[in-house]
Amino acid sequence: MDAAILNVGTELLMGEIVNTNAAYLSQQMKKFGINVYYQIVVGDNHCRLQSVLEILFKKVDIILLTGGLGPTKDDMTKEAVASVFKRELKQNHEAVNQMEKIMKRYGRSIKEITKNNYRQTFFPEGSTILKNDMGSAPGFILQTDQENKTVICLPGPPHEMKAMFNAHLNDYFSAMTDVCIHSKVLRLTGIGESAVETELIDLIENQKDPTIATYAKPGDVAIRVATKQKDKESAETVLQPTINEIKKRLGRFVYSEDERELNEMVINLLRDKELKVSTVESCTGGLLASNFIDVPGASDVFGEGFITYSNEAKEKRIHVDVEILKKHGAVSVQTAEEMAVGLYKETGSDVCISVTGIAGPEGGTEEKPVGLVYAAFLIDGTIEIETYHIRGDRQRIRTYTVNNIMKKLYQILKKVD
Repeated sequence: MDAAILNVGTELLMGEIVNTNAAYLSQQMKKFGINVYYQIVVGDNHCRLQSVLEILFKKVDIILLTGGLGPTKDDMTKEAVASVFKRELKQNHEAVNQMEKIMKRYGRSIKEITKNNYRQTFFPEGSTILKNDMGSAPGFILQTDQENKTVICLPGPPHEMKAMFNAHLNDYFSAMTDVCIHSKVLRLTGIGESAVETELIDLIENQKDPTIATYAKPGDVAIRVATKQKDKESAETVLQPTINEIKKRLGRFVYSEDERELNEMVINLLRDKELKVSTVESCTGGLLASNFIDVPGASDVFGEGFITYSNEAKEKRIHVDVEILKKHGAVSVQTAEEMAVGLYKETGSDVCISVTGIAGPEGGTEEKPVGLVYAAFLIDGTIEIETYHIRGDRQRIRTYTVNNIMKKLYQILKKVD
């Protein structure tokens, strides 16, 4: 079964909003073994939207459409779908009641509801209405009478779209397909994507079922092994030999086999070893602390985070010796070490991490270029200093710095008794 994802909104075309809906829906379709062949964005224009719908209906079985269900004149998804399906728009009384309940919840009386809000209660004739628990615009499913084509229209705001999909469409798609895609993800650190591919090239070139795919993000490589099977047990039988062979070759780099990312693995290690961590940052400006706090339950292990961007802050907050700053500069091994020691004196945390560097684009010299970063790890009275030379723009330097620190911390914690 083949599908297309069609996202409606001029703001998406203009780059004012990142199109996260397409990624989410592709991930969901993969679970049900449905092939996504197209992702298309169309602005708020009835003629162009209708034209794209007509083209897609000749190519795929299912169109997942987001956006354009609201109350204003630029919300024209239902009108375009009705034209393509040759259906009249008819008001749904259950949708009217639901919309009025929502407005009352917002403190508005029936008389205060503007006429255009009722546009959200009209649907192409024959639609199955999908209740919106997070907003005022319902979605709907519409199928053709003969060609067995389906369009599923969902709201544009991602939190509304995801809630509607989870509430109504998991069961819908489960009943539609006999097989699902089952996959396992191995996450690796300390090795690049090209090196991973080199180690696995014979498996990749000769793959049939299961399939192997590698993909990377800063400081992290993932290997997804996938198969189409009718149930989880059958999938495990197919997947495991390939997983075992990958681990035989690259097991020393694998830190996760259940899609958990590195920061979550670090949090779990800290929790298991009953350790508290604190951070003091200069060039990363809080990004390192945020990387810990992104994980639910981080409060169990994360103590405090300081941002000491200026020399004055380093002196005042964590007591870096002014003479060290004068002699060696803010970006130096000596300052990184002083920052970690000062952090320990202030917090008493079991693990104290400091980071200082030049994120650019200005401020670099021949001796200390942009991208030079020092990180210090103070654990059990022992300090380890890491030096990073990172190329790229300011955000890339900061992001790669944090990922390198988390990778090093993971390696250190694995050795802690």
